[in-house]
Amino acid sequence: MPVAPFPGSRNWGYDVVFPFAIQNSYGSVEALHQLVDACHAKGIAVILDAIYNHIGPEGNYLPRFGPYYQTLMGTTPTGMEHEGPLINEYNQRIKDYLQKALREAKTHSTWAEPNIEYENASIAFAQALINGKNEFHQSFIPFLQRITDFGIVNSMSQLVLKFTCPGIPDTYQGTELWYLSLVDSDYRRPVDFNLRKKITGRKSTFL
Repeated sequence: MPVAPFPGSRNWGYDVVFPFAIQNSYGSVEALHQLVDACHAKGIAVILDAIYNHIGPEGNYLPRFGPYYQTLMGTTPTGMEHEGPLINEYNQRIKDYLQKALREAKTHSTWAEPNIEYENASIAFAQALINGKNEFHQSFIPFLQRITDFGIVNSMSQLVLKFTCPGIPDTYQGTELWYLSLVDSDYRRPVDFNLRKKITGRKSTFL
């Protein structure tokens, strides 16, 4: 009996966020209680249907908003919990990335016919998530800190396999440290060779 909210007036609703909510075109919570009581009085069982990958009253919102959260999860630099130049730089990187991603997806905007209004709204949404003064960011940073160690172990495991499996490993200069880059042109940012020299203790001009 999928009676949870959905878009429109006739459909199938699956909402595991608030499974007792009722689609308004079908009636009220009280009416559902009466129906269930009437069925039980006749010895009829009532099963409420819920699908656990549908996480909102209009279905699964992950395809719409998931890419924003996934991008922030995978590229947020260490130290983002503090305001300053790091946040400003990251804001610009996300802006450039989203413009390219939206246009090349060719769903809401393209290079030939850019939808500037949609792009600006998407960029504003992402940058609002980055801003350290909102509720999302205050919960996002602790969560990111909890899973970072797992990401490090996973990355290091892949690196070991990369250098030990048969074949020649594909390694790029400038990726000796953690390199959380986005698509081009983000991965063409200038390499901080002075930092790498300091960390390795080498004075060679080749590094």
